[in-house]
Amino acid sequence: MSRWLTDELYVSLSPGHIGVAHVQRKLGLSGVKREVTAKQSIARNADIESLDWDWALQEMDTLLTRYEDVHPNVVVVLSNHFVHYVLVPWSNLVSSDEEQIAHARHCFQIAYGVASSTWELRLNSSSVGSAQLASAVDEKLLMACKEIIKRHGLQLTSVQPYLMSAFNRFKHQIQRTDAWLALVEPGSICLAQLQEGEWKRLRTARLGNDWDDFSRFISREAFMGDGELQVEEQVLYVYAPYLGPLQTINGWEIHELSPPLPSTYVEEKDHSMVMALSG
Repeated sequence: MSRWLTDELYVSLSPGHIGVAHVQRKLGLSGVKREVTAKQSIARNADIESLDWDWALQEMDTLLTRYEDVHPNVVVVLSNHFVHYVLVPWSNLVSSDEEQIAHARHCFQIAYGVASSTWELRLNSSSVGSAQLASAVDEKLLMACKEIIKRHGLQLTSVQPYLMSAFNRFKHQIQRTDAWLALVEPGSICLAQLQEGEWKRLRTARLGNDWDDFSRFISREAFMGDGELQVEEQVLYVYAPYLGPLQTINGWEIHELSPPLPSTYVEEKDHSMVMALSG
């Protein structure tokens, strides 16, 4: 079979949810089409007190059994609960790939301490003079993903941080170059500020599933980032299916992001499936 027609399995892993979508590539008159032929979302039947990944890996291990005969390529999207981020400032002294990684690792050590020494880093490309967004994942989690998938005879093609996969999917809905982006998962938020289309500020934190908590967090972070709130309204793009209907925040122009997927692929509020298919 041509590699262009190989089935794909998209998996999202988070502390309380896992989503799996089987995508078939079919050759038609207009070219190769992608069709979701099976999908499943699983929620954890317990309060999430810790951010360990054992439950999600166990569920993935069980679900992969049914795809062993199909041999799809596997794409894993990791919840922001499992990923650490820093903005690496631009430096004219850094040129080679090795120097860029060393510079990023130094930034992680400043932000997170010695624990970051066992994390695997990935740098996002940026324009000259702009900060680079770097993500890091614990090597133990990556190794466990690879071992489970290999044990089922499948091929892991990509492990993606949710912030980056979601941004790549949502960016066509973000019409302003100076704006904020908020991705809310159960118990957490990832908030990024864009200035002239480049990453300016990034913050992840624990957060209750409540609009009042969300609005207080947004206002506080904007104030801390700029020193004072702007006179004009700031623009905020939000994907927060667990918060319910969006409300107003004083001083903000708020836009709700819609899952950039056909309705036949995923229900609008099925966050675990949206995360999986963002890969």
